[in-house]
Amino acid sequence: MGFWIFSKRARKNRKARPYSKLPQWGQALVEFALMLPVLLMILFVLIETAFVIQGYLAVQHAARDAARWAITGRPVQSEQLDGSPCTNPGAGDTVEQFVRQNPGTNCDPNESDAEYAARRVALIKETAVQRAAGLRIDPAVLALTEAEFAAYQDEPRFFGVRVFGDTWTQERVVDHPGLPGRLVHVEVVHNVEIIDPFLRVIAQYVQVRGSANMVNEGVQVWEPTPTAYTATPFTITPPPSPELFTRTPTPSPTPLPTSTPPPGGYVVIIPFNYVTNTLPFERGHPVDVTVTDQVGNPLPDVIVSFSTDFGAYDYSGVEEPDTQYVEGTTDANGVVRRTIYANEPATAQIRAWVDMDGDDVWDLGEATDTAIKEWILPPGQPYILASDYEVMPLDWITADIYDHFPAQNPHTLLWCRTSITGGITSSVLDTNLYVDSDGDLMDLPIEIPENSAGYYRLETHSGAASCEPPGSACNAIACSDDILVIPSPPDLLIQSINGPTEVQPGTLFTMSVVVKNNSFGYTDETFDIDFYLDPGGEPAPGNIGVIKQWIAGIDPMESVTVNTLMWLGDIGTHEIWARVDTSNYVEETDEDNNTAMATVTARCPLVEDDGQVVIPATMYDSNTDGSCGGGAIHWEASSYGGTDTMLALPDDGRGCYNYGSTSSAPVLRYTVEFNQPGTYYVWALGRPCAESSRGCYQGTSSNDSFWVTLDGLPNTDNNYRITGWGSGGLTWVSQIHGTSGQPYLVVPSAGAHEVQVRVREDGFEWSKIVLTTTAGLDQEPSGSGPAFTCMGSDPAPWEPSAPGLVECTQLIKKGDFEGNPEGVFEYWRAGETGAFQRTGYMAHGGAFSMRLHDSLGNYPACEALTPWVYQTVRIPTEVYSITTLSVSGYRTVGGSLLDCSVAQSVDFDERLYVQVVDGSSNPYMRLYPTSGNDPEDPSTPPLTPTPTATPSPSPTPSPSPTPTPTDTPTPTPSPSPTPSCYRDDFDDGDHSSWQEYGFATNNGTVSESGSSMFIAGGGTTIWYRDDLYFVYRPFSGDMRVELEITGFSGTGGSSRKGGLMIREGISAAEGRDRRIGVLYYAGSGNLSFIYRDTTGGNGNRTIASNVSVGLPVWVAVEKQGDDYQVEYSTDGGTNWIDVGSVTIPMGDDLLVG
Repeated sequence: MGFWIFSKRARKNRKARPYSKLPQWGQALVEFALMLPVLLMILFVLIETAFVIQGYLAVQHAARDAARWAITGRPVQSEQLDGSPCTNPGAGDTVEQFVRQNPGTNCDPNESDAEYAARRVALIKETAVQRAAGLRIDPAVLALTEAEFAAYQDEPRFFGVRVFGDTWTQERVVDHPGLPGRLVHVEVVHNVEIIDPFLRVIAQYVQVRGSANMVNEGVQVWEPTPTAYTATPFTITPPPSPELFTRTPTPSPTPLPTSTPPPGGYVVIIPFNYVTNTLPFERGHPVDVTVTDQVGNPLPDVIVSFSTDFGAYDYSGVEEPDTQYVEGTTDANGVVRRTIYANEPATAQIRAWVDMDGDDVWDLGEATDTAIKEWILPPGQPYILASDYEVMPLDWITADIYDHFPAQNPHTLLWCRTSITGGITSSVLDTNLYVDSDGDLMDLPIEIPENSAGYYRLETHSGAASCEPPGSACNAIACSDDILVIPSPPDLLIQSINGPTEVQPGTLFTMSVVVKNNSFGYTDETFDIDFYLDPGGEPAPGNIGVIKQWIAGIDPMESVTVNTLMWLGDIGTHEIWARVDTSNYVEETDEDNNTAMATVTARCPLVEDDGQVVIPATMYDSNTDGSCGGGAIHWEASSYGGTDTMLALPDDGRGCYNYGSTSSAPVLRYTVEFNQPGTYYVWALGRPCAESSRGCYQGTSSNDSFWVTLDGLPNTDNNYRITGWGSGGLTWVSQIHGTSGQPYLVVPSAGAHEVQVRVREDGFEWSKIVLTTTAGLDQEPSGSGPAFTCMGSDPAPWEPSAPGLVECTQLIKKGDFEGNPEGVFEYWRAGETGAFQRTGYMAHGGAFSMRLHDSLGNYPACEALTPWVYQTVRIPTEVYSITTLSVSGYRTVGGSLLDCSVAQSVDFDERLYVQVVDGSSNPYMRLYPTSGNDPEDPSTPPLTPTPTATPSPSPTPSPSPTPTPTDTPTPTPSPSPTPSCYRDDFDDGDHSSWQEYGFATNNGTVSESGSSMFIAGGGTTIWYRDDLYFVYRPFSGDMRVELEITGFSGTGGSSRKGGLMIREGISAAEGRDRRIGVLYYAGSGNLSFIYRDTTGGNGNRTIASNVSVGLPVWVAVEKQGDDYQVEYSTDGGTNWIDVGSVTIPMGDDLLVG
């Protein structure tokens, strides 16, 4: 049957749809409902994917734009972005202080290089943020510092920027904008937040990264540039009116040329195409590379890369990645030299190029030149080749012996020193060597003899033989080229640390440390050893101990014993540590074995005094985990009675007790020093366990006795058992158990005897025992009885104050600094009563202490804990060889780095105090104002104001260090009196006005020719001793000495050096007079500015070293009183580069040469 439905509005002749088709409507609706979530999911995935793609493109764009902005070098140092001068002296000096603080305009008019680099990094990071517009960035997780990056990098909508720069010595230095010609790296990271709730279950965000590396264009040099000086040439006029000369510094330094390519690009020239050297003595060949522009003009200060596929740019000749690729910088003539060495015959492909992208690999398009270098063998003569020519004692090398006569077998192999001075002179390596029928012996293993130092060669002889004196020509069958032996560095360790196991607190005792050099190397450097008391673990390098001692050098495998007084201030077990070479004066083979530790226990001694002994009890009141029958027992460490404290068994109602005659019963042992024998009556202060409030059982009768015996167990159970206490508090009792007699001990002789104390009943407690030679119950002690004295009367052997500094890098902490004690140094005090102070926690690049105080209205807009800039830095007398100290003052408020008071305003708090202590612990103090209008301390000489608001004083010891400012423009020398000018052009062939002296066994020669002086000499060292040849003449008073170094020749290889020197004399042992010098190292092409400031001291102190320059070079030393300034010039003396200065008390009559 059918069923029809009609619409009420339908016409009668219109047919309704049949019912059989209606289920199709529901089916379509269900299918649509099922597909809709899938379609929505696909749609949301597409949307999220679009957001991720947008984020990825945006961070890539931001990184590239930020890197492009970085390589422009903007802004100019000490200028705002618009070119106007900077105006804020307190702008800051770290990246954290510049980000979000308008670094484009917020800058210091006297901006340092560090401040400038930090400001540029902040600008680079803010540029990246600006270029990322459109990203969904949460400002709360925007990371522009390393700390923020680490904290927020896992948060949705995180956005972070990191900047790394390459310097000439390091790559990817964090928060550095890079140097001209080097790479700058910008990294941008963003967490794209997932908005779909279903997808957020899988991940809340997708992280995208963008990075860009670009080479800085060198628009401006933002490395520290040396002060340049313009010097008028020396001129000579006839006597009696000699021409005078002066030197005037130029107003600003001359920037060094950058690595920006010249118009048309670089031209690189190797002066040979093919060249040969004959082994074994022509191992090295200099490769002089010239760099010019396209028209042939030489280009100075261009970094040139060298590579080879055979041999090495190292005297050893050993082929390693770091010896087959080296770099060098062209001199004023556009030339840079590197020497290539080989140890066997072969051919090398040499390449030199300007590495524009800094990848250490030549790329197509980089200016380059190549050459062929071949090493050949000597025809028809015997020779020796070694596998390594720069070694250390006990190293192993191999040697190849060629073209010897088999008829001369067996051969002897000798180790012969060729340098005038050094280690052992010779050694017989083998006396039974047989060459084969071809006259060869290959891969002969050789151990470098112990205690070798200097230059040596291998010699072969037929039969028995010995070495010629050092420096002699080769008279053997064959000789190798010179092998350089570098002495092994020492290895300092603490072989043992010894002292008493037990001491009395408050008394001095001796600790002995044996320091051993566990190496065949040695050092003449004076180094330190520090002793620490309970440092909380192994003390770190550089941390000063409570006591510092010194060792003046150490020989190979030598042991040195160092004794010191120590002191313990309280009872208990203490750790005493020792660290050798705390301040790292000595370069060692192993720097991680310099400590040792010993434990010393401080105990209070028990001594009979005028017939009385007082024995204190140890901790007993909280002992609750004992039990009857020898179960668990509560023990505590004791400083009085052995290693265990008094036993207190709990009173559990069972009447538990021990037997005094049992050797296994718990016992406390006290060693007492009796001055007189006799009978000693025993009084004891104790109490039974009888109060329910203490968990005791009232009415228990077996809880009120213990034994006191002498030198062993009691011979009967009760003779030494003391009893008679009533319930309640501690009372005195002297009664034998079961009788009314007094307990006593019979001391048979004077000396040490042991008093034992054993608890019998559960819960019994005692506090003090008194032994007295006076009998009678009327001798009962009153109150708590006689006092027990523990501490000795010796003071600590160190000053209880701030430990001072180690080379100005240790954070000062002082125990009595907290709060507001009057004993604190007055300039550390907070001031008003109730103010608060504590040791500062921010280290601004060095050691410091800061005091905090309640502002009390001084800074109404600041937090309560605001620092005064009053600070004190104390240098202890035992800190060795500190000649310069730099101290800076900073204002910080409530943990921030923002100034609270107005910069340059007159404010009582803006002051810096520096204090040093002389040899008698007398303080010398100096005030340095940090505000422009604040007067200086009138009690000290006036101080030249520094160009910045925060000075960096440097004390000069005379006799106690007197602070003087650093970072101050060098003043023009006073025109009166001006030194007379002496000039020698070395062009007359007469050097009779110069004197000659060869130190030790070293002799040399001197001659003049063609406007040059030629000095020939040799030696092994100019560090510990002066083993050199010296040509000199005496001069007096203040002076300026200039010398041109033009070249080196002769033997000696990479160790050849020479230059200018001013000496106090030539009379000290081993030439160890005070002196200052400028040395040029022919092998490395570097200048070193060295000095020795104490007679007999080390000569390896440097003002600067490894200053890379080419020849010719002018060097200069200027003397004003005891101050010596060193300089050099690469343009013939027109502009001088200031290296630094040092104070050496050498007087006025000196030797110059």
